[in-house]
Amino acid sequence: MQNNEKSRKILLECNLIKNNTIYNYEREIIMFEYEKIELDHKLPIKLIDIYFEDHQTKTAKHWHNSIEILIPVLGDLILYLNTQKLTIPAGSLYIINSQELHGMHHSKSTEIYKGYALQINYEYLRYYFPEIDNYYFLQPDKKHQNEILNDIFHIINAYDNQNKFVNMKIHSYLLDILYIMCSTTIIKKQDMPYEINSVHDKRIIQMTKYIEDHYDEKLTIGNIAEHFNMSSGYLSQYFKTYLNMTVKEYINSIRLEKAHKDLLYTEYSLLDIVIQI
Repeated sequence: MQNNEKSRKILLECNLIKNNTIYNYEREIIMFEYEKIELDHKLPIKLIDIYFEDHQTKTAKHWHNSIEILIPVLGDLILYLNTQKLTIPAGSLYIINSQELHGMHHSKSTEIYKGYALQINYEYLRYYFPEIDNYYFLQPDKKHQNEILNDIFHIINAYDNQNKFVNMKIHSYLLDILYIMCSTTIIKKQDMPYEINSVHDKRIIQMTKYIEDHYDEKLTIGNIAEHFNMSSGYLSQYFKTYLNMTVKEYINSIRLEKAHKDLLYTEYSLLDIVIQI
């Protein structure tokens, strides 16, 4: 109950509740899924609105080049990052670095989860910070975390602004976020106490990319294992260890995601989509 009250206070302070109702800015809410939403092709960001109410639902581990900032608003978020399991409390944030494997679901201590994820285009960041490949973002302290959160909620509010110059305002908040992150949270990768991109991380990224590139073919544990020159048993254990799911579960999750997009954005019939799965 205390967590819910704390989250509600955060929402009120950020003007995300009106008339005692969670305000969703008339954008699509992602229920039971984690899906990228193209809000504005002219902006170097993707703002993702996340809503979970099923404790059985987990987002499969995935990766991307973009920097991602997770912002739990109602309920705590369980984050699977590489081989770690972390709890991200409501009212805080967590920075996911480029190409880090991650998946998530919400904590069982709350009925529902409501939050945002802000993905920042890596090339946009590199334009302002060309040496970014050699650096890693650590988590900000409380002071800088609050400054970043403030900018993010300003960006969320800006999406409701019909002013034709609103993109300028969003860029200003985004640049402030990057300034805070680059000036206060970065560390050289060579100075990290452990290897950021381990051999295992790189290998699992290669495997998941292979499945995503060949999901519409007849994929089996055997032919995937053969492609990566390992035994079927070792491949199965590898997936279970690093992705917390079986190879078959991952293949099915990719096929279902592609089917969902085909259903929404193509003219394929339901029968054609089912046959492809």
